[in-house]
Amino acid sequence: MIRAPVHSLRSFYKQALTYRAMADLLNKETFASRPLRVSIEGNVGCGKSTLIKYFKNFDEIDAKSEPLDEWRNVQGHNLLHLLYADQKRWNFTFQLYVQLSRLNLQTTQSDKKIQLFERSLQNSRHCFVV
Repeated sequence: MIRAPVHSLRSFYKQALTYRAMADLLNKETFASRPLRVSIEGNVGCGKSTLIKYFKNFDEIDAKSEPLDEWRNVQGHNLLHLLYADQKRWNFTFQLYVQLSRLNLQTTQSDKKIQLFERSLQNSRHCFVV
């Protein structure tokens, strides 16, 4: 009697489950009901906004930039300027507002197949929150 090592069976089942999840993801009905969401990540000044502007030229892509104008006018206050003026005082307020505005932006419904965003919700948490 030949026995397969336990670890090889585990890896086989893990791969099979991964392939099944990928097949479900690529199912046409899934794509018809919800768009593919892509976040562009990167350091300040690396070209994220330029890439977003480029993809705005494609009809099937809903490309959305960071809402800088919204952050510069919060009921008449420039939250971005306040952050740069006194980071210790305004960092939490700014990051909370950024999270809320990104959440609103990234949960809007779209009739296009692909939604493209500048930075993700996880980016704020893992990169900017101290």
